[in-house]
Amino acid sequence: MVGRVYPDFVGTMVPMKFDYMLPIFVSIDNSHGGSDPHAVIIATKDPRSGRIQIIDTCEFVCSVTEMAHILATGPTKPLARVEAEFYERYKRYNIRGRAIFISDPHDYKTTLNESTIYEEYEKVGILLNAPKLKGNIQQQIMIARNNIYRLDIFVGNDAFVDCISNSHYPRTVGSTFSGTIDTEEETTNTQPSNKPVHDWTSHMRTAMEYLINYIVENEVVDASRQAAKARREERMNHPHKNIFPDEFNKKPKQTPEIFVQ
Repeated sequence: MVGRVYPDFVGTMVPMKFDYMLPIFVSIDNSHGGSDPHAVIIATKDPRSGRIQIIDTCEFVCSVTEMAHILATGPTKPLARVEAEFYERYKRYNIRGRAIFISDPHDYKTTLNESTIYEEYEKVGILLNAPKLKGNIQQQIMIARNNIYRLDIFVGNDAFVDCISNSHYPRTVGSTFSGTIDTEEETTNTQPSNKPVHDWTSHMRTAMEYLINYIVENEVVDASRQAAKARREERMNHPHKNIFPDEFNKKPKQTPEIFVQ
């Protein structure tokens, strides 16, 4: 792959009013160490239209433990100006107790001292959910590409737009980049790569991908449940159910649910 990761992303921001009645999501790409920031996206989804609203976004430079505290109970240390401004808005979204928190599937096993990132969030009352990506970066990106048209971006998320617009694959010799910011980086690569460049755009991009993948996966699950419910209702309302009661009233075979953490 070469060029922009999301060539069809337009990034138009529109003035919108936050709807407190819509399902709300907090998607996080946690830093796994070093100087990388944590990326946080606040989003809602309209179940009628299927549109996904990008409400607010921010990047934090802090530890995983502090990031969990910020989202659960509030910061324990002074925040940078941009972080503090985001946190004040975050409190007004009435997120605590009703939001679905989404993160990297690797957070279930990435350890910090003696606990995982998942466990660090669990300590402060946040249960992290994750899409079932199985480490397939190409699939993760393709699902996001196929659904990125569904995004409605609130005014003020300029940094988010910059990140998605400038996410790109490693350049190859003779290739060009159509992003808004082109550093003309030197390259000796002769073969395309399936993995995007890890740079200042990466964490916001992956937080968006976790959000879209999780929503799409659960839409498939919801559709399957609705189809099963329709089949049950059809069976119970069948005109011949009284002629063959054993056939129409038998319960479907139960299969045990397997929970993987």
